[in-house]
Amino acid sequence: MASKSKAKMEAKAFVDLEAAFENPNKQEEDALDIPGEARSEISVCGSTAASSEESSSQAGNPAAAPAKASAIAATAAAEVPLPKVVYVLIPLFRQVFGSLLAATIAILVFRNACGITNKPLLLVSMLQGAGPPMINISVMTGISGSGEKEAAKVLLVTYSASLITWGASMAIFLYLLQ
Repeated sequence: MASKSKAKMEAKAFVDLEAAFENPNKQEEDALDIPGEARSEISVCGSTAASSEESSSQAGNPAAAPAKASAIAATAAAEVPLPKVVYVLIPLFRQVFGSLLAATIAILVFRNACGITNKPLLLVSMLQGAGPPMINISVMTGISGSGEKEAAKVLLVTYSASLITWGASMAIFLYLLQ
């Protein structure tokens, strides 16, 4: 008896999965509860999506998939350039304010609150916040799949600035650890 109900549940799950592949927008439309008239012009990333009738007719059409994929790729490929002020703000916030924040945390929390007096350990904890944001930017660019050129420019600026900021940070950190 239990195996029959399990088989029914598996069959229902398979039918639901098959229906989701036939009309992938159905679940989104049902979840959003969009009226039929409003479905005809839903703006997505600057382009107008097709009506629900068109999308359901295209779902069974294999030729529509490459056209839809190329439209999405073209939208993603149209990268918006960063404003010039960003190239100044990222090193300022990350490498200047980040260094000051790291020094504050190392002195107030580690040394004063926790009682850590090992100077190399405190110096390393301060340097963690002083470096350029390579890993953060690389991961975000890799996940999004776009913005490689802008990320490369940001990395160039931050690593160029780090020639000065690392030296200044080291001088400040060594002074604080005397």
